[in-house]
Amino acid sequence: MGYFKRTSNVGTAMHTQRKESSLLAATARGHLSQEEYDTLLSETVQFQTDKLLSETVQFQTDKDKEAYFIKNHMFESNMETWKEDGEVACCHCLQDMKIKDFKAVIEKGAMSDGSDFEKILCKNYPVCDGVIIDWYPSGTFAKKGNKV
Repeated sequence: MGYFKRTSNVGTAMHTQRKESSLLAATARGHLSQEEYDTLLSETVQFQTDKLLSETVQFQTDKDKEAYFIKNHMFESNMETWKEDGEVACCHCLQDMKIKDFKAVIEKGAMSDGSDFEKILCKNYPVCDGVIIDWYPSGTFAKKGNKV
């Protein structure tokens, strides 16, 4: 077996329910036609279904997580931050996080050739979809209460 095991991610179903409630409210207020509501809801459900089909990587040990990061990181500055057990700031959720708290996701068949696509994501995934390229030096977006 490889250095990680995979589990299905089902954390986004509630987002679909919240989105549906918002769309219903907008339709009731006359901001959306029934056709617009149906289209937007269909797109939301498809997006969330695709997200549910992705798999969150569950690491068995800290060494496994480190090996995964070393293999898949993109920038030398991230590797330096890793070695220092440092923090980064995500530009999507505007929160600082320890770099070692990242999450990894495998999107089945997401590439144009049908192969899987692996992503290193913010620790707040699936609420935040910031990937490693969206990380800045810690404190970049500092606001009171943004510390994770």
